[in-house]
Amino acid sequence: YVLEVESGKTYLLRLMNAALFSEYYLKIAGHTMTVVASDANYVKPYATDVVAITPGETMDVLVAADARPGRYYIAALAIQAPEPDVQVPLTITPGETSRAG
Repeated sequence: YVLEVESGKTYLLRLMNAALFSEYYLKIAGHTMTVVASDANYVKPYATDVVAITPGETMDVLVAADARPGRYYIAALAIQAPEPDVQVPLTITPGETSRAG
C-alpha cells in the first residue's frame, strides 16, 4: 500500500490488529508516533518510535510527515513464540505426527 503524504502535515493512523494469535510491533523508520487512543478510548498522549498491538486491539496514532521527502518505510513484525507454540492449535490427521515430537 502506498500513502502519499505532504511534508509538514500530521496524519492520524487508525491501526487494528486483525490477527487471531499474534501480537505485532509496528514501526515507521525515522519517525516518532504519538499514541492518542487505544480500543476507542482516549489515552494521555505519549510519543514512541514503536507500538505493540495485541490481537483485536485498535490504536490511533499521530504521525508527522517531518522527514525529508522520499519513502517512509513501515514495518510490522509478529511476536514469534518458541516451539511448540501453544497459542496455535495443532491439527493432527491420521498418519501425521505432532510438531513437538
